[in-house]
Amino acid sequence: MNQIRFITGFRRLLISRDNRLIKQKYPWILTTWHTPKYGYSSNMDSVNKSDTVTDHFSGVSGSAQWPDRPWSNDVDMKSTLGLGYEDEATQESTNVNAELDFENAEKAFANKSNLELLRAMLILRICSYNVFVNNALKLWKMGQGILGKRLFSSVMKATFYSQFVSGETSEDIGKTVARLSSAQIGSMLHITAEDSSGCSDKEQWYNTNADGVLECINLQTIHCDTSQQVISQIKLSSFIDTELLDKLEVVIKKNGRNFVNDSLVNYKNFAQGLDGNLQPIPELTAAENESLAAALQRINKVAQKSVDCDFVFLVDAEYYSNCSTMAMITFAMMSKFNHKKTYVWGTYQALLKETFNNLCMDGELAKKENFGFGFKLVRGAYLETEKALALKNGFQAPTNDSYEETNLSYSKCMDYAFDQIRKSPNGKYITMFATHNEKSVKRVVAMMKKEGIEKKSGKVYFGQLMGMCDHVSYSLGKAGYLIHKSVPCGSIEDVMPNMSRRAIENKSVFARLDKEKKMLSQALRKRIF
Repeated sequence: MNQIRFITGFRRLLISRDNRLIKQKYPWILTTWHTPKYGYSSNMDSVNKSDTVTDHFSGVSGSAQWPDRPWSNDVDMKSTLGLGYEDEATQESTNVNAELDFENAEKAFANKSNLELLRAMLILRICSYNVFVNNALKLWKMGQGILGKRLFSSVMKATFYSQFVSGETSEDIGKTVARLSSAQIGSMLHITAEDSSGCSDKEQWYNTNADGVLECINLQTIHCDTSQQVISQIKLSSFIDTELLDKLEVVIKKNGRNFVNDSLVNYKNFAQGLDGNLQPIPELTAAENESLAAALQRINKVAQKSVDCDFVFLVDAEYYSNCSTMAMITFAMMSKFNHKKTYVWGTYQALLKETFNNLCMDGELAKKENFGFGFKLVRGAYLETEKALALKNGFQAPTNDSYEETNLSYSKCMDYAFDQIRKSPNGKYITMFATHNEKSVKRVVAMMKKEGIEKKSGKVYFGQLMGMCDHVSYSLGKAGYLIHKSVPCGSIEDVMPNMSRRAIENKSVFARLDKEKKMLSQALRKRIF
């Protein structure tokens, strides 16, 4: 009862606009107060309040066109929006609903303690208010000033940090991995470093990040169930200057995002660069060529370690301004490592207008070059930033104009993926559907059943974020599907500021987790009463 009273009182404090202390000391809280409404949003993963929303990881995109294909036109809008399963691809919906129980709170959170339920309910509720997400870094500094760094870190570790981060030490990380593994959920450990802006010694920063990724891989060999496919996860901006990526992007776009061309900015030269044999690129200065060569060898080092451990090496994509360069580097790694097994995966986000064409083009080129093609499909999380950058620089936004268009893109990419999986020999074509949307998850499962794809075949995976939509993740794991959580690790000083910035990009996600918050409350009440 005291727990419920505490939550209720805290909630009243949060929504009280007349609190004098807040008005006097922190007026910015009231001026920026806003609770997001349902509808079109930055992550564009829900139609209405009842949807369980999010899409998180970023994606790779580009600009070239691809001829019309039978799956690219006349897509049934009902299935595209995830509103029904009457179309051919989803006739197994009855079996899917019986197999995946997203409604039973008691079963969904059976692995969680009362304290974990209380923490999740409180944290997700706090994060649903834009005022806290928008001012996370200010609140961080304010908390350190009031409580002191040591006490504030203790509070954060017991709340936000524990909800979204696996830990800092091998022991703590091992406990998180074991807890997820007990629910048949894999852990994609990763560091959170990205973008070297503000670093005085960038090369040293990149090398430190590479060491961090290598340590994550070592921890996975210790703590993860290696009888199942282990997946390591990275961001390329942890290893290479984004300004250099931007400069290469201009050249790639001039070549029509063609990864095979007569210039030296092509995937084969990048692949040679992985082995230390990069031919200098005329468009770059000598120093920039040296930096690129070092970056490619750095990337190769961590990728080789992952492959040597028989782990998948998943490359997240980031901003549109350098996505084609990241895609080409990822493709170069595929050409080196994906012959015997599809080790290297890229990422494609459906909110970008060009994604479907690029996905088709890259998949066909991989097939032509005779190596495996793996990728993670997301809706995306950088809508607000991309639109702001487009407005600032005076060009058309690369993102879709509406939520429906993004859903159409996601559905087309999904259909294309299953078409290629069906045709792929020896499972060389692999897709991870990274979404928390219940209807999208059920549609993927229905298509797996229709195509006769076994749950453990290794052809289809699901990906989700640690600390969110566990009722979906745990249900998938219990049903035997290949589900992995994206699991950050590192010190609170390294992780939380970065995660605060990422939360701003994904703030609509938190605002829409009504169902999960309700289920957490139901599960806790049943245990207490």
